[in-house]
Amino acid sequence: MVFDFYPWNLDVDVEGTRLLYRDNDYAGKRKVNERFWQAMSDGQKRFFHSLGVDFMRVEADEKLYNIPDDGDVQGGGISMKTIHFLLHGSFLAIPDFQGELYKDAEVFGSQVPDSLKIVRMPQEEALTVYEVDGWPCVFKHPCFHFEQEKFQKWNCGYLLGSILLMKDE
Repeated sequence: MVFDFYPWNLDVDVEGTRLLYRDNDYAGKRKVNERFWQAMSDGQKRFFHSLGVDFMRVEADEKLYNIPDDGDVQGGGISMKTIHFLLHGSFLAIPDFQGELYKDAEVFGSQVPDSLKIVRMPQEEALTVYEVDGWPCVFKHPCFHFEQEKFQKWNCGYLLGSILLMKDE
């Protein structure tokens, strides 16, 4: 099934993703996943469900960083929450900054197919994300997050979604 998460365009095997989560559990601390799930909007829950992702089995983490005062700069706390989820599928379109990175000879070089659409992003756009009901999500190749051999080639059959939430405490 093709999903348009501008600027990403993904071909996701939803049933394959369901089977992936049936057979694999990436959750580190189940209570973190449960807290995230309880705090999610209906739209965020629909997003994961539509992709075949079992949220109770994704990698979710939360940390609180305490930053000490430093001279004239007041410290404080920063809450950081991350969600990483695998999908069975492939990229049909990616933003230009990823196109440049993935086509680098040391990353994937000539493995990246010419049929992959590269979406030119406006120069003034600081960070390219897809908004999932207020949550910033990016899609990337899983080789940067997983070290297993099966993720180290361009056409590995997987995509990685990542959500990063930060706020001052």
